[in-house]
Amino acid sequence: KEKSSPGWIPSDAVGLQLELLLARSRRGAGDYAGAITSLATILKKTPTLLDGQIEAAKTLELWGQLKPQYYRTAYQGGPGNSKLFWGWGKIAQETLGKEKFTEQFFQARFRLAYNRYKFGLSTNDAEEVARAEKDITRTASLFPELGGPAWKRKFDALEKQIQKSMGEQKK
Repeated sequence: KEKSSPGWIPSDAVGLQLELLLARSRRGAGDYAGAITSLATILKKTPTLLDGQIEAAKTLELWGQLKPQYYRTAYQGGPGNSKLFWGWGKIAQETLGKEKFTEQFFQARFRLAYNRYKFGLSTNDAEEVARAEKDITRTASLFPELGGPAWKRKFDALEKQIQKSMGEQKK
């Protein structure tokens, strides 16, 4: 068909958007492995595609509900040393100080703390839970407004949840 109708096959940009849509659909259906496979295809071609990196981190986070080790991959990146997926930590680093990515920066800092907390809880790792609280206090000390009222409420609620669980872990 491409021969008779040039341009029928989508350009790379459209192809990437379709693959990203497929990954989101797979994630929504609970097919986390399939979503990660689609995202790997995208990120091997364009590793700095922020939307792709965010989708990968979101997918890994949701997968963490079933397999807690993926919470760690969601904030540290991976798999392994390849770091094809940046994780929330590197997403925060890459968006820091870039005005057009302010929302993504605060999302990444929040999700970093959240995933570290969930990983620490699921593995009974009190140090990791404490690090999650430090992620929040560090962010708040550098950015007291925490990205605005909506993000501030989320950070505050997560910090209280972490503090409550730390009190319970000490008992």
